[in-house]
Amino acid sequence: MTERILIVGASLAGLRTAEALRRAGATASITVLGDEPHLPYNRPPLSKAILTGADTADTLQFPLRESVADVDWLLGSAAVDLDLDRARVTSADGTEHPFDQLVIATGVRARRVHTVAGRPRQCVIRTRDDVDQLRPQLQPGTRLVIIGNGLIGCETAASSRGLGVEVTVVGRSPLALERLFGRELAEIFAARHRDAGVATITAQVTDIVDLDEAPVQVHLDDGTVLTADVVVEAIGSEPNTDWLHGTGIDLRDGVAVDAGMRALRTDGSVVDDVFAVGDVASAPHPLAHGARRRIEHWNMPAEHAKRAAAVMVAPLAERDARARATVAPVPSMWTDQYQFHLLSYGLPALGDDMRLIESNDAGDRVYGAYRGDDLVGVVGLGMRSAVLARRAEVLHTMTRYGATA
Repeated sequence: MTERILIVGASLAGLRTAEALRRAGATASITVLGDEPHLPYNRPPLSKAILTGADTADTLQFPLRESVADVDWLLGSAAVDLDLDRARVTSADGTEHPFDQLVIATGVRARRVHTVAGRPRQCVIRTRDDVDQLRPQLQPGTRLVIIGNGLIGCETAASSRGLGVEVTVVGRSPLALERLFGRELAEIFAARHRDAGVATITAQVTDIVDLDEAPVQVHLDDGTVLTADVVVEAIGSEPNTDWLHGTGIDLRDGVAVDAGMRALRTDGSVVDDVFAVGDVASAPHPLAHGARRRIEHWNMPAEHAKRAAAVMVAPLAERDARARATVAPVPSMWTDQYQFHLLSYGLPALGDDMRLIESNDAGDRVYGAYRGDDLVGVVGLGMRSAVLARRAEVLHTMTRYGATA
């Protein structure tokens, strides 16, 4: 009988896993170990309403349902080691945490240029504390250089321009968001950023020099040196798996899991009673023809949590059968930039042909990402109801590719 469930990671994935376990009938004690001092909170607003000051950080915390009132939250101490033989996780304060079942929900951290740690003018946007560091520096006329022109970089640019900040975005690709949403939509967003006064440079950053009492220098590979009052690095993320090295778990891209969210070793075998959920989990997905992918979309932690909980509470003899079912969610994400609201379902980046499928006189439009005749993703600028309607087609594609629900 499982008596102790340990969830490592106190963000959305950890919370949803605890909730899902209780809904599934788990009666074991549940402990959640987290590196941040905060209870689970909502991250998407960090680069939008929180950065602009439209909302405060106090609005971010998720409500704790009555079902998880008995969960033990151990916050402010990161996991640093996993001993599978002894079924123990050691945290940074030296405490050992025993478990009968373990859920890895440690998410991702912001990738950094080779910078000097602890410099307040070199910022990322991943946590509440990150925004607390950045927000006071964004004053009218502040010179901000954003490194990276993906979603976080573009959202930060839009939010900062609304504060009167002078913004320069440096990206390795000439057209931000093209890989995610196709060329036409990317050009629409690019034009809006230009109209708002955002300067864009296509280059690679080679160094950041941050000396006291002098502007920050951002060195580019073409020899250009940009000066800034503050720098935001938005060059992507990397999984928080350092504490798992030496365990034999497959960590080539996060934590490799099977369809039941069970962790896998490098030889493909299942690690008994160890699961992974959320951004850190590399799970098979039908839209990728069963290949494993880490999908950092807002709905995935809750879907992973439900899947893991269903397998965790099953009798040992039934777990393999439950884990084999290809139950896969339709990935969902959105972005708000200026007056634009974009909503997406599926994995548009996996399509080889982005087609305009609906539009209106207001300039709203819906694009479908196709692989042959199969709709693998839908992206809408406005026209929310039309995007939602196309979601069913994406789900149909997934079912034909092998998903059972």
